Amino acid sequence: MVFNYKKIVNDKIALLLKGKELSVVFDYSGVPQNYLNILDKHKVFWRKEKRGLSNFSASEEGVNLVFKWFKKEKKRFELNGKTALVIGSEGKIGKNLCKILKGFGCKVLDYDLVNNERKHFEMWLDFAELIFICTPELEWYLLNENEFGLMKSNPLIVNVSGRVSLVNEKVLHKYLDKGLVKGYTCDEKSEAYKHCFFQGHQGAKSIEALELRTLEKQKNIKVLSTNIN
Repeated sequence: MVFNYKKIVNDKIALLLKGKELSVVFDYSGVPQNYLNILDKHKVFWRKEKRGLSNFSASEEGVNLVFKWFKKEKKRFELNGKTALVIGSEGKIGKNLCKILKGFGCKVLDYDLVNNERKHFEMWLDFAELIFICTPELEWYLLNENEFGLMKSNPLIVNVSGRVSLVNEKVLHKYLDKGLVKGYTCDEKSEAYKHCFFQGHQGAKSIEALELRTLEKQKNIKVLSTNIN
């Protein structure tokens, strides 16, 4: 059975899969570890998409999200000279995005969640005019009341990862209402709000990425079928 990123895994589902002698192929790489732990606990075989098949596609979509926001708002500003904070620069998507933004003439602040100190993050939020989120799922809000309170440059926030759980949207709405955040654009659907743009996840859907992911999915299905038989 093929699971996409919207399909949840819990004990009930794992037991159902086990009872029907089904295995799982995840057609994305960022599968939550607790999903895999549950399947392992119930001895349900699984394989997931290897990382890196859509890095370039997702990085480029990060910039595309900015232009889609421009189109929705019917106004635009120049990227050249803007200070852009890339959160999650330790990953390939973040690294690629930093290169792209430099090509537009942005002054890039690359925040590495693994190696940079928290104080750098808080300091850079102060003067970032563009904030790009390129992190995996976390167990906490990446942007919450404290982080929004540190933003002083009326930023446009771009959720490249498309994980809506990284941003406390109730707090976001409050800062949008106050005019302290310019806007928000995200590669996943969420609650409609003024100065926000949402879309169904497109980051991994370039022609090249889709071809690679289809081949990977076919390979994983074949491997699991061979192991079961």
